[in-house]
Amino acid sequence: METHHLKRFFTEITDFSKKEFIFILSVIGFVVVLKTGAYFYTNQTKSYSFEVIERPKGSFEGYDENQNNYQYDKKTYNNNRWDKANLFNFDPNTIDEQGLLKIGFSPKVAKIFLNYRNKGGRFKTKEDVSKVFGVSPKLYQHIENHIDIDPKNISTPTHSKPSFENTIIDINKANVDQLKSLYGIGNYYAQKVVETREKIGCYVNIEQFRFICRMPDSTFDKIKSRITLSNSMIKKININKASKEALESHPFIAKWQVEDILKHRPIYGEADLLELYTFKNPKYRNAMPYFEY
Repeated sequence: METHHLKRFFTEITDFSKKEFIFILSVIGFVVVLKTGAYFYTNQTKSYSFEVIERPKGSFEGYDENQNNYQYDKKTYNNNRWDKANLFNFDPNTIDEQGLLKIGFSPKVAKIFLNYRNKGGRFKTKEDVSKVFGVSPKLYQHIENHIDIDPKNISTPTHSKPSFENTIIDINKANVDQLKSLYGIGNYYAQKVVETREKIGCYVNIEQFRFICRMPDSTFDKIKSRITLSNSMIKKININKASKEALESHPFIAKWQVEDILKHRPIYGEADLLELYTFKNPKYRNAMPYFEY
C-alpha cells in the first residue's frame, strides 16, 4: 500500500469532531487517575501497624503454673510407667487392662493387646508377646522376665453350640440356629423366616415356609420329616380398611394383588375375594388366612 493511501486511511478512521476528541481524552485521563490512585492506596495499606496491648498480669499467672504441672504430670507418668516396682509376674493370656497399664503398657497398646486376645489370639511363648503390634523392644525388655504362661490357658476357649441335627423343628417357634440345621437353609433364609413370622404372627401351613425359602421339591423332600407347625395367634389385617402401604408390606400379598383389592373394595368375604382375577390361582392365596372383612 502506498504512503498517500495510508495517510488517507488514517485520516478517515481518526476523523473525530473537536468535542469527540476532548471526550476521549477526558475518559483516558480519568482512567489514568483512577489506576494511579488505586496503586498508591494499595501500597499504603500494606504498611500495617500493630499496637501492643498489654494483658493484665494476673491472666498469665495460672498458665505457666498449669503448664509446669502438665509437664510434671507427663514426666511422672512416664517415670511411673517404667518403674520396676510396678512389675509382677503375669500370664499374657489372662491379664486384664488394669494389669497391663500397671506393668508399663500405654492405654492404646493395652487395647490392641486385648483385642488380639479377644479375637482368639493366644500366647504360647514369651516371644509371642513381642509380636503384638505396639509392643516395642523397650517394653518387651521391661516385662520379659515377668511373663509366666500357664499351659492351661494356651488353648483358645471354645463355645460349644447345641446341635439340632436330629430334632423336629417347629417353624412357628424355631430360632435362627435351629432353622439353619435344616438342609438347604442358610443364615439368609433362616433370618427371613423369623422376620416374616414376626410380621404375620405365625405360619398356617408349610407351603408358606416353602414360599419364603424358595425351596424346590427336591430340597423339601429331604427336610419335611423334620418340620412341624404348632398353633399360634396370627396377626389379622382388615382388607377393607388397611392402607395401600400396609397391604404392600404384608409378606404374602403381591403388589398386583394390592391394586386389585383397592379397585374392588369393599370385599365382604372369601367368596368375593376368590372372584378377583389375582386370587384365582391357588399359588397366590397365602395371604387369605390373615384377612378380616
